[in-house]
This record gives sequence, structure tokens and C-alpha cells, in this order.
Amino acid sequence: MIKRRSFLVAALALMGTWRLSIFGITREVDTTEGLPIALQSFFDDMDSAAFIGKKYLQTVPEEQSIAILVERILAAMPEAQETSTSLAAVLRDKPEVVKHCHQQDFVEERIIQVDGWLLSATEARLCALCALT
Repeated sequence: MIKRRSFLVAALALMGTWRLSIFGITREVDTTEGLPIALQSFFDDMDSAAFIGKKYLQTVPEEQSIAILVERILAAMPEAQETSTSLAAVLRDKPEVVKHCHQQDFVEERIIQVDGWLLSATEARLCALCALT
């Protein structure tokens, strides 16, 4: 007879990177896989984006984590949430989703002032990711 502990260990091992949520079974996404390359292809000037990102992180120090930034960016993108898509995949394959999110930030007044610049929350957080990666 199989012991309860052995069953639970085996079940968790089989689940791998899958987790249960109240909305069903969803795949957890690695928040950093492919992100530096996706950011480099998204921004024309990574150094400038990183500079702005550092200024943003000085303004909002509680977001000095790649995981928190990715989570908050994806939270504003229902398309990414529905498919458990990574941020790197969205930046690489669906830049129009990022552009729409950027525009919605201004419509919904999710605007952040950084060093005299008015930025959308999405834009500021993407720049912060450039500073952290």
C-alpha cells in the first residue's frame, strides 16, 4: 500500500511547473527566461531605457524586483493572462499588445512622472526591467 507522503511527493513531482488555481490549472511562467533579449529587441536604445528605469526605481523602490515588475506589467494585459504567456513572448511576438497597454495607461491615468518625463506605468516598468537585467 502506498503511503500518503509518498503519494503527495509523486503527485507534486508529476505536476512539475504546473499549479492549481481557483480558475483551473494554469502553467507557471518563468519570469526571466528570454527577457533580456526580448527587451533588447523591443527598445532601440537599451542604455537610455535602463537610465529611465533606474530613475523610476528610485521613485518606486518597492518594485525593485524583476518578478514584481513582470507580474504588474502582465496584470495589465488580459491577453497574456488568458494564455499564461511570458512577458518575453509578448514583447517578441505581440508588441501590439504592449502598445495597447501603453495607450490604456494614459486613458486610465496610470501615468508616472520620472525625471520630468510623463510615462505610462507599462513603459516605466519596462524601462525598470532594462535596468535590472
